[in-house]
Amino acid sequence: MSVTSDDLIAFAKKLIETDRNEVTCRSSTSRAYYAAYHLCQSYADLCPDNSHLKMGSHERLSDRYALHPTRTAKGISYILVSMKRFRNSADYDIDDPFDTSTPVNLIAQYDTLTEKLIEFKGENTPKSA
Repeated sequence: MSVTSDDLIAFAKKLIETDRNEVTCRSSTSRAYYAAYHLCQSYADLCPDNSHLKMGSHERLSDRYALHPTRTAKGISYILVSMKRFRNSADYDIDDPFDTSTPVNLIAQYDTLTEKLIEFKGENTPKSA
């Protein structure tokens, strides 16, 4: 059985609906980011190839959108980088206080990202005659 970005974002939402303690908020934040990452991955073939550059897979993905000449793509890159920062904080900075509104904000960013990706696909898919 495969997991999709829709499954991940649904799980992120479910986590904070059941109990909004710090652990569930951190987990929800992480799942929301990975939903965004995998959703962006599905449109990455419309972006310039940067496989020759030495970088991690997450940075490579956001960089591919940043390299694309459209504002929409650059906006996608910006959102993805921002979401990753929150995910890093949720996963690695466990001794620091964590704002329990973060997952709600990331889920909203995911919705914005989805709209931008639909726009991006429309801008970069050849039109039929």
